[in-house]
Amino acid sequence: MRKLAIKDAFALARILKKADIEAEIAEFANKVKDKKNKGTAENTKIIGIEFVLTILSALSDKEVEQEFYLLFADIVGDMTAEQASLMSIPDVIGKCKAIFKENDITSFFTSVSALI
Repeated sequence: MRKLAIKDAFALARILKKADIEAEIAEFANKVKDKKNKGTAENTKIIGIEFVLTILSALSDKEVEQEFYLLFADIVGDMTAEQASLMSIPDVIGKCKAIFKENDITSFFTSVSALI
């Protein structure tokens, strides 16, 4: 697995634009920032589930889905987009957690949002 690079920010920005979910992402970011929603695990869990469902719905477009697999496989390394598409959900979640742990995700997504 490699560190996130500027090319990943541009690739993710293109995916999000094609998926047409910039407004939804901004809404979720505001929910997370909202002090009323902080502090309770239940609110955080609900926001997280809503966010994941929004992303999955947006990725249902075949072209956007393929671009996601390409980006994911490139970041993880040692796999093709086809192999990424066949991974189990728990394995994908594990890889995503590792990516988040290894990188400054807040800074990365701030950069992505500036590109959208």
